[in-house]
Amino acid sequence: MNSAPSLLCQAIQTLLQQRGSNMAVLARHVALSRSGLIRALDNETLQAKHLKKICLFLEVSADELLGISPIKPLKIAKQVQELKRDIALINNHLQSNS
Repeated sequence: MNSAPSLLCQAIQTLLQQRGSNMAVLARHVALSRSGLIRALDNETLQAKHLKKICLFLEVSADELLGISPIKPLKIAKQVQELKRDIALINNHLQSNS
């Protein structure tokens, strides 16, 4: 195993932190042990079926995860922003009618 984590491993760790998760949770989702997942990432021996599960878990495309395309904001984060905006509009409406 390399002494420094692979770029893919680093990208996954960053995305996990942004999503409030960790490598152990991801490993369970992918059906690997935590050490097995890290070893596969570091040795660049990750199977396609595991890459697909990682992408689904992190809500990114393989191109985004591999650095081919920029990572788009989370779909759910955008939905949360839209809901907050809608709630603010409703609150303003209710306050103006009181």
